Amino acid sequence: MKLLDVRWFCGATNVAIVRAEDPYDGIQYFISQVTGSDEAGDAVYAMNWGTRFPNDAGDCLFGIK
Repeated sequence: MKLLDVRWFCGATNVAIVRAEDPYDGIQYFISQVTGSDEAGDAVYAMNWGTRFPNDAGDCLFGIK
């Protein structure tokens, strides 16, 4: 899977939403709580272990038309 982009939501809890490309399933989005201490590592963690995020909502969040 290839990481394409990430959006961060930080406060009392740090949340990452990532946009990734899977060679079989195409573009997918994942959401996960992350540590907030390692940006690159947190993005990869969200991509590998996050929960699927709806494609329509992800497209809107990332400005994909």
